[in-house]
Amino acid sequence: MKKGERVILFGKKRENDEMYSVVGAYQGKFSIEGNTVQRAVPKGDEGIYGPLEMSQSTFDFEVKQSRQ
Repeated sequence: MKKGERVILFGKKRENDEMYSVVGAYQGKFSIEGNTVQRAVPKGDEGIYGPLEMSQSTFDFEVKQSRQ
């Protein structure tokens, strides 16, 4: 991550200690720019994984729906 970068990380608590790991490696990291949220996709993997770009409100809705 870069200084000042705004991100959302999806994590899972590890069983053997109090640490968290990002779920799905880079797939669990979403960047926020203005009102846009998108998944971070490393160079070279763009053809395999899409950025899942969406508005902040759509992202919030999708996260809430997935928790039900």
